[in-house]
Amino acid sequence: MRKSIAVIGLQDGDEGKGKIVDYLVSRTARHVALDSSIIPCERKPILVRRFNGGANAGHTINVEGTNYKLHQIPAGILTPETYNLDGKEMFIHPRKLMAEIEGLRKLDIPVTPDNFGVAANAHVTLDYHIRDDQAGFQLEKHTSTGSGIAQTAVDKYGRVGIRFIEFLDPSLMKDILRSKRFPSGMPSAYGMTIDQLVESYDAERQVLAPFVVMEHAVTAFHGTSLLLDEGANGVGLDVDDGFYDGVTSSRPARAPREAETVLGVFKLYKSSVGTGNRPFVTRIPYPLLETAVRNATGERGTTTGKDRELGWFDIPAARYATEVAGVDCIVGTRGDSMEVFANLGVKPKICVAYDIDGKKYDAWDVSFFRRDTLYNAVPILEEFSPWEKFVEEDRVTLTRPAANYVRRIEDLLGKRFSILGTGPGREDVIEYGLM
Repeated sequence: MRKSIAVIGLQDGDEGKGKIVDYLVSRTARHVALDSSIIPCERKPILVRRFNGGANAGHTINVEGTNYKLHQIPAGILTPETYNLDGKEMFIHPRKLMAEIEGLRKLDIPVTPDNFGVAANAHVTLDYHIRDDQAGFQLEKHTSTGSGIAQTAVDKYGRVGIRFIEFLDPSLMKDILRSKRFPSGMPSAYGMTIDQLVESYDAERQVLAPFVVMEHAVTAFHGTSLLLDEGANGVGLDVDDGFYDGVTSSRPARAPREAETVLGVFKLYKSSVGTGNRPFVTRIPYPLLETAVRNATGERGTTTGKDRELGWFDIPAARYATEVAGVDCIVGTRGDSMEVFANLGVKPKICVAYDIDGKKYDAWDVSFFRRDTLYNAVPILEEFSPWEKFVEEDRVTLTRPAANYVRRIEDLLGKRFSILGTGPGREDVIEYGLM
């Protein structure tokens, strides 16, 4: 019987989900290799399904000192025993997907129909979506990644979008665009006709056509040992449960129904790319300190390349995220990055509650769903001794100050960490056991 795990982000994205997916997949692959009862065949024992988002998200995964940057292809692609699926709720960016496939092949990572597929009924992000999204991305205080996600979602739910299998047929794509999306013709501002737009994707069609699959058939066939659902973004960006209106256009808080265990990932501090219309209560308020930490930790968006804003760990938001996402187990990452605070002579902090107009809130309140409330919140902080090293020389024991910090988060959340990331590499992990 296969295990079914969903890995989701519990902050605003950038929590290190890709590393955790890669770790779980590689660990399972080792067990598969040792299990003589598993007969090698065309079925892959591990299935990694990306279930939301699109080219607006990215994972950076370090394997044996090499960084791999993934955007639309699931993190299981680095493990041969894995089949990787872009699911039907994703928004597929054909140009970037083709470039990602070709980039991985240049690094000797095979991407073929034997280990990767795209759901036929996933919607595609096209050039006009991206053009319309660029205005938001260029703002100094942006929340958009400029990837056309919101515009693709509007078309999908307005019934004027293009599905991946329809994109692969240029004649059908032209008919749909003429009858549904641009009945009066494509506006001159786009600088091309419908025919020119469709024909400009000929190279992408040729590369991507072999990857079209039916999601339900793939999930029934592959993943005999493990079905791992890989989330993008985080609960704070969920269109229903996140910090509206600075959210994405999908549901990162909603794990697929097949998931038996929901594994939620926290960074042991907080970061966010783009907070233009999204509150960030625990943001580090010192520009020079924020810059020093960012430079030391490399906190820049995998997809945007833009600086991430940084903040202290936020208990009220974290507790809320675990509750709305139905999280069974929690993971903490980047504790090693917090070694920089010792070098700067700064005490790490945890936000245990908010002060809003003189009233203390240590739990989520109904008023927080108003988009203006949390802009008035002042964090109530606890300070901790910094650590020069997150783990001892044995690599599996937390140093005393790091342990004090981690245990306080656990006590406040009422959950123990099942996994802690201790560094960038695949094996830089302490596992305390999963459900």
